Amino acid sequence: MIEFNQREMITKRSVLSFAGSQIDAVKEEDGIIYVVFKEENNEQQQLDIWVVQLTKDQFSQVRREIDIQPISKEQLKAIHAKEAQKKRDEKESVSIVTPSIPEPEVDVTIEKKTPGHGRKLANKTVLPPEPHQEVKWKDNEDVKEARRIRSRLDNDKITKMLDMIFRWDSKNDYTKYRNANHSLSHLLKKTIPNQFGLPFDSCRRIYLGQSYFDITNNYKSLWKKLVAKLIAKGFHDAIPPYLVKHYGG
Repeated sequence: MIEFNQREMITKRSVLSFAGSQIDAVKEEDGIIYVVFKEENNEQQQLDIWVVQLTKDQFSQVRREIDIQPISKEQLKAIHAKEAQKKRDEKESVSIVTPSIPEPEVDVTIEKKTPGHGRKLANKTVLPPEPHQEVKWKDNEDVKEARRIRSRLDNDKITKMLDMIFRWDSKNDYTKYRNANHSLSHLLKKTIPNQFGLPFDSCRRIYLGQSYFDITNNYKSLWKKLVAKLIAKGFHDAIPPYLVKHYGG
């Protein structure tokens, strides 16, 4: 006997984005992690509060999935350059020892009177030299890290970085600035540092024209126009505070 069974399955997929919300609190109770999001709902004039619950195992899985990301060619080159620089630094970091300088021998003579024999010299005493502490060179991690960052950067990369920011700005829809894909803050703090393999502090100094002045000074007027444009359009909250403070005056 031939039997034919057919089953229809419907798949529903929902996406709930918290990219534009602020994390108000994170706590853990009985193995459950609670992440509290808050967002102002201007349309309904209310404050929306969302609580996301995850087990520790789920949270650990999320961390593993995020941490294990495919490495781009630029990131791979940066890793190789970092390892090569580390080896060069290890060769340069040589312990410097101050050579021991022998102390001169000191003859100490003590006069003592012996009845009937006049003066007599006591035995010669030699004082040993004081031990010298070995002085070793201590690696300055801040200096070495700065050197590694400079090795990853050149004028072309800085120009490419800044041009990428302003191209993104010209196409961005700031009405959706609470979404990570349209957030200037997310672009400057996460996307750019990750793409160029640099810490955010180094990137921020480039944004503010505090490093590589010969290049960044040419973009000063563009930063001022960007900040002024967003403020004029009412997107003040879409601008990182450090940009407003530096270019908003």
